[in-house]
Amino acid sequence: MKKFNLSFVKSSISNYFNLLRELKSDKFMKTFSIDFISILFFSLLATIYGFYLNKISANLLETWDLTNLNINIFEKSAEELELFSNDLQFFLIFFLIGLTVIIISGLVIYTYSRYRIWKELSPTKKHKHYFLKWIVMVLSLGLIIISFLLLLSSLIVMIREFLLLFYYSEIYYYVAQLISSFIGLYLMVMFINVMFAIKFSFNQSYKVWDSIGKGFGLIRNNLKKSLKICLFEWLTLILLTVIIFLPLNYFFTLSELVSYLIKLIIFVLILAWYRIVFVKHIVKKEIHHKKE
Repeated sequence: MKKFNLSFVKSSISNYFNLLRELKSDKFMKTFSIDFISILFFSLLATIYGFYLNKISANLLETWDLTNLNINIFEKSAEELELFSNDLQFFLIFFLIGLTVIIISGLVIYTYSRYRIWKELSPTKKHKHYFLKWIVMVLSLGLIIISFLLLLSSLIVMIREFLLLFYYSEIYYYVAQLISSFIGLYLMVMFINVMFAIKFSFNQSYKVWDSIGKGFGLIRNNLKKSLKICLFEWLTLILLTVIIFLPLNYFFTLSELVSYLIKLIIFVLILAWYRIVFVKHIVKKEIHHKKE
């Protein structure tokens, strides 16, 4: 029994380091670069939009005393009311048009970056109207993601409340919260891999609903392997949270920009690693198994 346990531990450590070796691959760095540049570019657009929106709103508040507008509106002349109406109209138009541009830009940037990433990981022939099909895929996945997050948040609360049925104290409440959060985090990691499976399948066929079914099937056919890999990814995420994210939040005084960039780099690195591990350790093994 002791030999078995020791062998299992050695095998698990060896498998984990095999996954970490994927950090050295060329495809990992390429997909990381695509992700990082696209997120950084969108963040820049959103920051510029936010800067000018705040500037316009601050100018509006400075020019017109909006806090007392309901009191002195009848004291304003027709010319002043017209000027106020024009300023307010300009603000609303800028807000709506700018928000529309940001949403469309975000969709285009995210969609094109997904196309480039999965083209890099799993090269296929370019399909006709490929970009429009990727947009439909991204929007469909958006609905799945929203549904999953709603279910996950409800599940975390249910697990916590279930644990609190047996005993309650202030310390145990935080323990129950921690346990439910850990379970939720593992399910989130598993869900991320399901999304990878769907995108991989879509990159092969460009059929939205067919790809969703095949993606779930890919995970189901490799469930044991997927659960094991997700466990390693989950443990890595917890370690990084303890070693990097918590100290950044509580022990270091950094500017918001520097803190954001560090967290963004680590977050994108984790996602790129998850993605390359999925392709090389689940997809390729599945393809190899089918060939045999």
